[in-house]
Amino acid sequence: MPKPLNKQSRQMIASLLKYFTKERDHGGPFMSLNDVQERVAEALKVSLRTVNTINRMVETKGSPKSPKRIPLRKRPVTDISESEKCDIRDCIYDMVENRVHVTASSLLDNLKRKELFNGSVSSLKRILNNIGFRFKKNDPRKRMMELPNVVFARTNFLRQFMLNMNSEEHLKWNCVYLDETWIFENGTVTRSWQNESCKSTKKCKGEGKRNKPPKTYVADKMAERYGHKVLRLPPYHCIFNPIELIWGITKTYYSKHIGRDGYGGENSVKMWTEALEHVTPQIWSNSIDHTNKIIKQWWERELLFDRNEISPIIINLSEDTDDSDIDFSDSD
Repeated sequence: MPKPLNKQSRQMIASLLKYFTKERDHGGPFMSLNDVQERVAEALKVSLRTVNTINRMVETKGSPKSPKRIPLRKRPVTDISESEKCDIRDCIYDMVENRVHVTASSLLDNLKRKELFNGSVSSLKRILNNIGFRFKKNDPRKRMMELPNVVFARTNFLRQFMLNMNSEEHLKWNCVYLDETWIFENGTVTRSWQNESCKSTKKCKGEGKRNKPPKTYVADKMAERYGHKVLRLPPYHCIFNPIELIWGITKTYYSKHIGRDGYGGENSVKMWTEALEHVTPQIWSNSIDHTNKIIKQWWERELLFDRNEISPIIINLSEDTDDSDIDFSDSD
């Protein structure tokens, strides 16, 4: 039994009947019988280009083929409940705790295996951005930054730095930053999905083993004898040093251009020197301004935590209160 024709096929047959009827009433064809493709295009009300394309397909493949159908794109799954958002966060924290690299694909596999999410990777990325996660460079120091001794050192650094920043000009110390760094010959970066919680970042191997008394440095005493004051960064807080931004700029330049003249030895030293020369005084100034802004934000954060400390519980034992007045019985 032949298949029923679709609407488009019926319309083409109707056009063909109408065209041949007009030719009959006209007493003959409207155009030369040799112009086959033109007559077909005119009769079916389609373009000559379409007729030519179908004709070539018939000549080469024996029959015309329908164009590939583009599958309909699924609607993104982004409207989820708060409990589902919590499930995604907990899944990320669990993956980090088990030392699993958190990418959108690995997270999606984990969520589907636990039947917690059935959307696509693109939908999951939207949700992650909406709930505060960003795909950025891994920094295991984030956990270490909240150890008690590190928090104490950070608060002390911030207090002294802001005291100097807010001093009058004739009392303000001029800041000189010192740092050191290293580079891989070819460079490397590892990224994962993280939010502001330290539970979304990997642990350091030596976590919890740095509760040592503060050291005294001979270099500090020598600097003080010559009228300088040394303010050391708290551990794991390189964000307070603008040189770190300069290292980032130079390492990016190095990684982008290394190999242009070869690898290793003199070529690496030459490219690193070129990367350092790429840093202008304006870049330095912008880096210092940006770092000062970060330090100020952290100081305001520390002050906010101080203001939000839990107040002590005060029990007022006045003469009007007596234990005998309190009824501990089960009766109403």
